[in-house]
Amino acid sequence: MSNHDRSAPRALPLAGHLPAAATSGSVTTASVADDIEQLAQADQTLAGGLDEIVASRVRVCPATVGRLEDLLEIVRVGVRVRGRLQRLDPELLRAGGELWLTRRAAHRPERGVHVAH
Repeated sequence: MSNHDRSAPRALPLAGHLPAAATSGSVTTASVADDIEQLAQADQTLAGGLDEIVASRVRVCPATVGRLEDLLEIVRVGVRVRGRLQRLDPELLRAGGELWLTRRAAHRPERGVHVAH
């Protein structure tokens, strides 16, 4: 089995398949938090994928090309999400960020993530 075959399941949608709230024009605190989570997952997936390639015994092979192509799609989605976030009203972005932190803390209580008010 190649490194490409063992890659983690894709946590992000492929390019062009963004959440409805992100494409419909209705931006809410929840959709901003969703975008922040999507961006965080893209960052994590990219870092893990690159670490996996570097740790591989055979880096220059067809499986590496496939994995890099997968990572490139994830980066493209992340770039679009980041662009949307950069265009938001700062207060909406802050509120979405707080909601994202609250969600993360609820799913990872052992990490001790705290939201400052």
